[in-house]
Amino acid sequence: MENTLTTHPHINHAIAGTHQPDPHTTPHLIAWITTDHPHPDQLTTDLRTWLTDHLPLHLIPATITPITHLPLTTSGKIDRKQLPLPHTDTPTHHRPHTPTEHTLATIWTTLTNNPNPQPHDNFFTTGGNSLHAIQLITHIHNHFHITLPLRTLYTHPTLTTMATTIDTVRAGGEERATASSLVPLRAEGSCKPLHLVHPVGGSVVPYLPLVALLPTDLPVWGFEAAGLHDGEPCTDLPEMAARYVAELRRRQPHGPYRLGGWSFGGMVAYEMARRLTRDGERVELLLLMDTSSPAGDGPLPDDTDLLIDFAEDVAALQDADVPALGRDRLAELPPEERTAAVLAALRERGLVPVEAVDEMARRSAVFRANALAFRRYRPAPYDGVVSLLTAEGSGDHHARRWIEANLARVEHRRVPGTHYSMLREPHLTDIASIIADLNHGC
Repeated sequence: MENTLTTHPHINHAIAGTHQPDPHTTPHLIAWITTDHPHPDQLTTDLRTWLTDHLPLHLIPATITPITHLPLTTSGKIDRKQLPLPHTDTPTHHRPHTPTEHTLATIWTTLTNNPNPQPHDNFFTTGGNSLHAIQLITHIHNHFHITLPLRTLYTHPTLTTMATTIDTVRAGGEERATASSLVPLRAEGSCKPLHLVHPVGGSVVPYLPLVALLPTDLPVWGFEAAGLHDGEPCTDLPEMAARYVAELRRRQPHGPYRLGGWSFGGMVAYEMARRLTRDGERVELLLLMDTSSPAGDGPLPDDTDLLIDFAEDVAALQDADVPALGRDRLAELPPEERTAAVLAALRERGLVPVEAVDEMARRSAVFRANALAFRRYRPAPYDGVVSLLTAEGSGDHHARRWIEANLARVEHRRVPGTHYSMLREPHLTDIASIIADLNHGC
């Protein structure tokens, strides 16, 4: 959004952000601009028409506030605390205009607490997360008597496009799942694509709000883990990276490549970059977001430890406390009962909805396989640059270990937030700006 706004001839600077007028509404995109236009208020009105030709509708800010200058901190960075609050005028609301959209809007409201979904709202930027997506697929099945692949939501995330897809399938069309790990998060764009590898949970859903804030001419693809939709989970990270490189090169035979990942995904991207450069290809960007280097020698976690880690991850993704699980008691149970006991504890805390229990059992298997793959992995040196972003809440631990390992040239930046909150607002805008900068704006 910022890049697009600054291409307007009367805009000198632009800042993007989000605003949540009260706790019962979902945050919406907003912008501040500095301008040389003699009538700034008229300009902001005209900008709405102009932006519809330059941005997807879900990226058009709800408010655009002219300011006389950019407020800066003593270190020269934008001081967001000094930015004025946007005008409190309620943005124009547009009602869903087909029966399918009306039904979907009701479901969205139930799942995300978004009281008034708009036709061009993006499910994943208006409160939807991976658990909500699982529930949404179940609701679609129950209401419309069709079964959509979960990945359909990635490529058709707005109320209108999702409703159109449902109507197409109900009329006899098809929306088939694909066996490929590589899925489009934004297929269109004139720039070299960015490829993001799934975190330990296996899904690319955590990246979807980020993708919505990246430059619109930057295509973004994601790798999802085997076992999430079909196949068996992989417990060997080099084997996983080799599979992903083969899929990547079928779609993009030669570089330069742009790779990245959050947490576990960053380590898989590292091994992919290492293999590509070994084969003579150029990796233009290797982005690791709060990725720790492996712990080195030591005992591997057992299945009970991995299940507890899974429960902690599910809770942390929802800013909730993990339920008391009782490790010794869990360890005595047979594997199937152990998984069921953990999911029951999560369900009792309201962290796993009833309709998602079977899906979450499958996801726990993917999580455990990925976590084990990470602990087994011993990285070899990479002849390239690692762009490492670490969350302020993680301290210097990750950066220090990467630098001490001396595996690659490390360019380190700190970003606001914790390991889990760094990919959410209000910190997400900072991450998107850094990624746009690392991609040289394209």
